[in-house]
Amino acid sequence: MPLIKIKKKADYIYGIWEIRESITSLYKNVKFNQKEKDYLNKISNKKRKKQSVAAKLILNDLTGEQVNISYTSHGAPFCENHQNISISHSNELSIALISKDLIGIDIQLKSTKINVIKSKFLNKNDSNNFFELEDFLHHTWCAKEAIYKTLNGLPCSFKKNIFIKNLNKTNSLGLYKKDNRIINFKIYHEIFKNYFISIAKKIND
Repeated sequence: MPLIKIKKKADYIYGIWEIRESITSLYKNVKFNQKEKDYLNKISNKKRKKQSVAAKLILNDLTGEQVNISYTSHGAPFCENHQNISISHSNELSIALISKDLIGIDIQLKSTKINVIKSKFLNKNDSNNFFELEDFLHHTWCAKEAIYKTLNGLPCSFKKNIFIKNLNKTNSLGLYKKDNRIINFKIYHEIFKNYFISIAKKIND
């Protein structure tokens, strides 16, 4: 399937691809450089490989050109022709964002499994005044993932170093704190179908 959603804001644009094609069909629609081929060849999980190809297709569609994706030593994707990209996948959806600013994005399919892992990422300073518990857990997890993608390898524990404060059902404040390093974030939340999306923008360092 093609892109099922494009959202453009003043400081970013993102697209969502719903993956229904076979891996062979996806490959027919995109060209890879050698680094990208090497990266994909290392992915044994077929679904994960399809998600990665779909992310490249999103970026190609958003830019109208052939985008070459590389990865930092910390595993973060980047593109030489664009100042910042961020990529996420969950189940049948891939999402990719382009921005001039340092922004991270994360997407997560709603699942009761979030309750099992909450002790690994939730802390007493993560405040919730607006959501049912399960929605709060998904929004908080996605927000912390989105923040993590902007940290460029800084040491980070979701539970000990990232804190989320809900302002309303679509906006939160985020804080990364490690020793004397403090970074603040604005976070935007949304729900698309049965998926949670969080977008984190770094506002100071």
